Amino acid sequence: MVLFLFMAFNLGLLALAAGAFVLVWSLRNSDVGSNIARAVGVIISVLALISLVYLGSDLMRAMTGGHNIQRPAGMPVPPPQPSMQGHVQQTITKPAQPAQKGQ
Repeated sequence: MVLFLFMAFNLGLLALAAGAFVLVWSLRNSDVGSNIARAVGVIISVLALISLVYLGSDLMRAMTGGHNIQRPAGMPVPPPQPSMQGHVQQTITKPAQPAQKGQ
């Protein structure tokens, strides 16, 4: 899943670069169609920025453990295992009982 997020993020960067290229080209040229190219460049750049923000947050959540990549959605989460540390501490600090004779 992280690989697909990286690929989508890279495609978003390419779209942002393409939108910036079209926008700069339309600002330098004043031919017929430069207004349309300017509008297309702005639309592409804005959509690329929105998708990069979303993909960046999703990618950071996946890298920091927010997503459980190993377990499919809908699969139940196993309950946590009981810790033995409390039991070990009780047996260490508890004084030994003297053995009773005659039984």
